[in-house]
Amino acid sequence: MKPLAIISLLLIVLVAGCQVTGKAFPMPTGKVYVTSSPSDASVYVQYIYCGNTPVTCTGPAASGITLTVSKKGYVDYATKFGFSFNKTKTLNVMLAVTSCVDSDGGRKPYIPGKVTIYHAGTQTSVDTLDKCMTQTQLFEQTCGVDSNGNPISVANPISCPRGSLCGTAGAGQPGACITDGMVCTDSDNTVITPGDTSKFTAGTACVGHNCESDNCNSATSVFERYCIQRNSEGFPEIGIYPYGCPAGYVCMTDNGRGYCSTPLSAPKPMLAIMPAASQ
Repeated sequence: MKPLAIISLLLIVLVAGCQVTGKAFPMPTGKVYVTSSPSDASVYVQYIYCGNTPVTCTGPAASGITLTVSKKGYVDYATKFGFSFNKTKTLNVMLAVTSCVDSDGGRKPYIPGKVTIYHAGTQTSVDTLDKCMTQTQLFEQTCGVDSNGNPISVANPISCPRGSLCGTAGAGQPGACITDGMVCTDSDNTVITPGDTSKFTAGTACVGHNCESDNCNSATSVFERYCIQRNSEGFPEIGIYPYGCPAGYVCMTDNGRGYCSTPLSAPKPMLAIMPAASQ
């Protein structure tokens, strides 16, 4: 048989053999045994879920493979990992907590504050300042959590209370509702004592730009506004005291302001004058 014919026959046999078996060469892989502190963290290889720690994962025998460990309330750990062919490596991950600190301790509009998010994994922090949105509205920052349980800064819109105005100590400084120099004034000088007569006067109390007037609580009682020059936080405030009107008095209004007064005399019914009967 000629050499060329022999070579052709061998090629036919080899091709036929490949077609019969139908097998593909497997991709070389390696493994990694992943543990974490805390445990029960989700592990992803090339963004494909593998399982929760402790777990053994398989990946292509190559370098630069993305491996991520994630747990609610902790900073995601991500790295470029190298799998070795037919070998099992070990990876222990210490998950870092992200912390949130509010310098003024929560919703305290009178105190200029900021929220700091500290990322322990990268040892970086981000500050978000309380901020004036308008002359009378503040965005008060407080600590919260996102849908994954990670700490975040939350902006809470607050209208500056008690007549205060929103301001800052300077550029780049946090905002706050400022009450410096503010006092409370009351047109009928209410003093909550048994002999107080302010309930008989329609009055208005003011702190800064905020004013509130006495108003009727019921037909026989009035909500009397009065001044608190220093409340528990040390700021002026308008108080409300329910006064019952004395017996025989009712609550009436004068330009929308309530006060106790004797009721207006009801008009007497007119008597019809009957003509005298004819004799």
